[in-house]
Amino acid sequence: MLIKESDICLVIGLELKRQLERHGAVILISRETDVDDEAEAFFTGQEMDDFDPDVGISIHVNSGGGEGFESYHQTRGNIMTGSLELCRTIAAEVGTIPHELRNNGEGRDLRTYIVANGKRILDIINDFSGVYSYTELGFLDNPVDYARFNTEEKQKKFGTAYAKGILNSLGITWKSEY
Repeated sequence: MLIKESDICLVIGLELKRQLERHGAVILISRETDVDDEAEAFFTGQEMDDFDPDVGISIHVNSGGGEGFESYHQTRGNIMTGSLELCRTIAAEVGTIPHELRNNGEGRDLRTYIVANGKRILDIINDFSGVYSYTELGFLDNPVDYARFNTEEKQKKFGTAYAKGILNSLGITWKSEY
C-alpha cells in the first residue's frame, strides 16, 4: 500500500522543523498533524508576510509518471536570486542522501507550473514577499522514487537534508546532533 503524499510531507516537515529549531530558528509550520482540507496545508502570502520569515518552503511529492527531485523558485525581482539559491542548496543536500533521487531541477522557473487544485504555484509563491522554494521530493507513482522515501526513517533523512540546505542558504553552520 502506498503512503499518502500528506503523510510523507508531514514526517519530512516535522523533522525539518525539529532540525531548524535545534539551530535556534523560530518556525511556523502549516500543520503538525494530518488534515483533511488541502487548503489548511498552505499559508496565504499574507500569513507568511505577517510571520516575516527569512525563507519559506513548500514540501510536496509529485505524481504523473516522472522521476526525480524538483524545486521551483520565485520569478520576480530581487528575491528571485535568493529563491534560486535556496532551491540549489536544498537540491545539493538532497543529492547527498544514499540512493539519491535524480535531480530534475534545482530552481526551475515557475511560470507555467500548475498545482493540482488549479491554483498556480507561482501565485502561491509570489504572494509571499520573501525568499521561497517549492519542492517536489520525487514521484509517488514511480516505484524507484517511492522506494527512496517509503519509510519514516528515509523521510526524516530528507527532512534533515532540507534543513541543511536551508541553513546553508542562510550561511548558518550545521551542528551535528552527536
